[in-house]
Amino acid sequence: MQFYNVRLLGSLAAFALLAVNAGQAQTPANVSGGFAEFTSTINLSSLQTTANGLTHSTAAFPLPPIAGHPVAILPISPGFFNQQQSLFLPIDPQSQPAKTGNFALLGGVSVSYPQDGIFIEFTQFREDTIGNLFALVTVNGKSMGEIHLLSAIGAFFAPSPDRTQFIITAKLRVTAALAQAVNTLFNTTVLTLNEQIATEDLIADVLNF
Repeated sequence: MQFYNVRLLGSLAAFALLAVNAGQAQTPANVSGGFAEFTSTINLSSLQTTANGLTHSTAAFPLPPIAGHPVAILPISPGFFNQQQSLFLPIDPQSQPAKTGNFALLGGVSVSYPQDGIFIEFTQFREDTIGNLFALVTVNGKSMGEIHLLSAIGAFFAPSPDRTQFIITAKLRVTAALAQAVNTLFNTTVLTLNEQIATEDLIADVLNF
């Protein structure tokens, strides 16, 4: 865990010095790995408790807490939440961003609303080269297909100074597709279009550009 935090801080510090925006970055052809970190911008002061009394973590990604709807948010391996409840998803080393326009991410997230009988899985995440986030969504065992979950705003991305890494940072806001899907599930408005709910930091280990 500490390895990721130290590496992230060092890479982002170097990245900040570049001050390169989306229109100036070169996309890597091949990568050997890396990770994407997603940090909720929702501050949770207490643990969420399910209807059966079980207490779960304060994770709040990829869905923010919904008032009156206790939730359990758990990672799907090899994804994991750190102690600060940021979600880490490894980058698939088979990703070819320059060719496909995406970084494929491994692992996922299980989101359960036992009080409502709603169980959602987010898998096969991918982040495009300008920071937008997509995932395959399954609700109560039924695939809903891929959904554009979150749009990137204020995105910055560039190679590291030694060109061994490629870095994306952005704020993430709710898309119309995600808002419509979740609001339909709960039969009321629980997500708002363009609501900012997280930030992202992707660091890809580059084989070549």
